[in-house]
Parts: sequence; C-alpha cells; structure tokens
Amino acid sequence: ALLLSGSAMAQVIELWPDGAPGSHARRHEPETIKDGVYFSNVHAPSLTVAQADRRHANGAAVIVVPGGGHRMLVFQNEGMVAAKTLNRIGVTAFVLKYRLARDGDSGYSIEGDAAADLRRAVRWVRANAAQYGVDPERIGVMGFSAGGELAALVANHPAPPIAGDALDRQSARPDFQVLVYPGPLGTPATDAAHAPPAFL
Repeated sequence: ALLLSGSAMAQVIELWPDGAPGSHARRHEPETIKDGVYFSNVHAPSLTVAQADRRHANGAAVIVVPGGGHRMLVFQNEGMVAAKTLNRIGVTAFVLKYRLARDGDSGYSIEGDAAADLRRAVRWVRANAAQYGVDPERIGVMGFSAGGELAALVANHPAPPIAGDALDRQSARPDFQVLVYPGPLGTPATDAAHAPPAFL
C-alpha cells in the first residue's frame, strides 16, 4: 500500500496480510487519528517505510517504535521525525504501528500482542532486507517510552515459540537496540547473554 505523507508517497506494509492473530474480528476497523498526529484503534499492524537515499545508504536499518502509553501512537514526533533523521545519516527506517493494550477495551496485551507485532516487524525487515539495500545482520530497533518497553521486551528476552508462516522462521532478535526514555517493562532481561548492544 502507499500512503500520502506530506509531499512524498510512503510505502506501508501490513505485517499480517491475513490479519494479526487475535485481531480478525476488528481488523477492518479504521484507525483513529487525533490532531493529525496521534493514532489509536490499531488492529492491522504495519510498517511505514522511510528509505534512505541509496547514494549514501550504509546498509543499516532501524525499526522505529513510537510511544504513547500503549493507548495511542505518537506517530509523527516519535516515529516519522525519527525515521527522517535516521535517513539523513544513511539508515533506512521502518515506523511500526502496533496493537495498543491500553486503548479502551482492545483486549490486547503488551507482552503478547504488541511485542508480537515488533517481533513480526524485525522478521519482516530481515526477510526483505535485500529489497531495501539493508544488511540482514544490521537491523536495530529504536523505541520511545512505551515503544522503548517493546524494544527491550524483544531485544532482551527470548521469543516465544510459534507455529507461524515462513516469515516466523526468521530471527526476531534485533542486532542493536536504542531505548529512548523507555518504560519499565522488559527489565530485568531474562536473556541478557544474547541481548544485542544497547544505546540508552
């Protein structure tokens, strides 16, 4: 899918084309946007691509995970703005919209559904790295606030076993993590020995 963002078209990838696990009843509900920047009612997790200029792309990729207290997504300031900043230093970015556990009666969980969305995003970027000129062993996650909690949950803890599709056979562990004023979930790590380097 393509999304009109300012004057440029941005590619949007739906992470589960057949619907995220546990979201089938609500997957066609539209997202809610407040003041043009705060997103909620997310039932179809997705990545918005911010491709680095191939003339100076360095092969690294970052999945940007906006915060918002698991009630909403601060999609512009903690998502697209960070992605465009990363683009300027040659990093291709993918901004994640994930399911929100504290958005009314969504029925989602942070450790289950939201973390699964980020794991799926890491797997998707790794599986499709060549298409974006990305090294599949240079994929990081950058999370802000609630998004920082998700980044820590995925980076510092083993992924639960799942019987999913071919994509789910890819590693969900990022190669580095950037935690920007993260919340407390995900600490302490249960698998620190295999955790990737962190920038705090």
